Amino acid sequence: MLQSLRARLAFLFAGTLVLATVIAAVVVVSLYQSYNRDQTVAQLRKQVDGLRIYYQKVFDESRTGKVHGPQPIDSATFQTVSAAEVFYTGPPLFRGASKTRTLTDANIPANFDLQRDERQVYSSFRPKGATRDYIGVGAPIFSGSQNVGEVVLGRPLADVNNAWKNII
Repeated sequence: MLQSLRARLAFLFAGTLVLATVIAAVVVVSLYQSYNRDQTVAQLRKQVDGLRIYYQKVFDESRTGKVHGPQPIDSATFQTVSAAEVFYTGPPLFRGASKTRTLTDANIPANFDLQRDERQVYSSFRPKGATRDYIGVGAPIFSGSQNVGEVVLGRPLADVNNAWKNII
């Protein structure tokens, strides 16, 4: 059967098509994962900006004595709304913030060199006690012109990388 040139060419053609299909599938999945990661970072940038603005406002008002009593939003609310975990360093984010995790808990070194409009992307970090890596975006918190902390929103990287399975 494989001795005829016609049969060999047909099998070679079919094999080439299968190989091209496999390569195309791998490239498509890789591109989609890259696109999805970029979209996740863009979403986290917007969300961390909202968290930073809220935290900065409450922090500034608490320093001037304009805020009294418990804060209306806690870290669990931010985590639910953003579908991401909150990590921070610096002044306490929320009153009674024992559930809010610090950058030390996330194994992220504090970056007090960030400028007011800078956002730091953490492409891969693993919080203490976690079994999966995370992707996150951080934003600085200022007291006047001094950087006094950073807030980071992070999502499990496996959730981002496996999102392509939802379209199949």
